Amino acid sequence: MKKAKLTLMMESSGLGFSSLVPDSEFTVYGSISPSAHEWGENRITWKDSPDFTSNSPDTNSFLRLADFKIAKGSANSLIEIDSEELSRFLLTSEENLITFLLVRETGEFDKQGLVHAFASKEHPAGPAPTLWFQPAPRP
Repeated sequence: MKKAKLTLMMESSGLGFSSLVPDSEFTVYGSISPSAHEWGENRITWKDSPDFTSNSPDTNSFLRLADFKIAKGSANSLIEIDSEELSRFLLTSEENLITFLLVRETGEFDKQGLVHAFASKEHPAGPAPTLWFQPAPRP
C-alpha cells in the first residue's frame, strides 16, 4: 500500500445549527490497544461501549493520525482525510481489526450549537465511511 485515505459524508443530525458554531476541528486517532477492538457492531450500546470519554485519548492506547476542519455553515459534504501518519499506521499495523476514534476538538460555544453527524453504512442515501487504499506500483 502506498497511500490511504478515509472519507466521511456529513449529514444533518437535526440537532443544532451549523451557522451557530465556528469552524470545527476534528482529530482521527487509531487504536494501538487490542482491547479497543473487543466491541461488536451489532451489540454495542452507550452503556457498554469502550471508555473513550476522557478529555483526550490515552497516548498509550491511541495514535493521532490526522486532523480535518469543517467550516462554519457547512452541510452535507464529503470529507476526505489523509496523512502520512494514517497511511503508515495502516501499513504497519499487525492487527486484523482497526478501530478509529473521531474527536471534535472544538468545544461547544452555544447551547443551540451543532451535533455533527456522518452517514453510516445503514444510511439510506449517503455513502458509508470508506477507507481507500492506493496500492504501491508493481515492480
